[in-house]
Amino acid sequence: MDVEQKIEECKPEIERLIKSEGWITRADLKHMMMINDIRFEDSQCQISIPQEAYDELRFILIKYESQLEDKSQEAKADRGKAQLTLVPRKIIFDIARIREYGTKKYHDPDNWKQVEPERYRNAMFRHMLAYLDDPQGVDEESGMPHLWHLACNVAFLCEMEGKNEQK
Repeated sequence: MDVEQKIEECKPEIERLIKSEGWITRADLKHMMMINDIRFEDSQCQISIPQEAYDELRFILIKYESQLEDKSQEAKADRGKAQLTLVPRKIIFDIARIREYGTKKYHDPDNWKQVEPERYRNAMFRHMLAYLDDPQGVDEESGMPHLWHLACNVAFLCEMEGKNEQK
């Protein structure tokens, strides 16, 4: 019996075990796939199977995970939305400090929207070169790090030029 036939034969049982138990055991895999080399290292299952079998098993597990996601969406439908908690918080505070400075200087929190993107590209580039010359350097006028100004300019450009906004 070839690998593909064996996979097809085992698929329903693998899916049944994963759905009922939430996982599949080493013994189950060994028994169904006739796999000899299965070991656990650092809480990870290491198995030696042909690539075709691995691809098929991965497909089954992905299919099961998507079924779990579907159930999790019943209480809160947020699939596909950005996971903002993955963004390092420091950059948010750094950009906020630059925005506070700019708002005080220009007396309008939204004045940045009136500036053409090319000027932000130039400012971003100037701050990037200053940062590369001296990673601890600060802008003469604001007294704040060039890196913060660089991040703020990038944020403006992302907002202004973002074509595929994800909310």
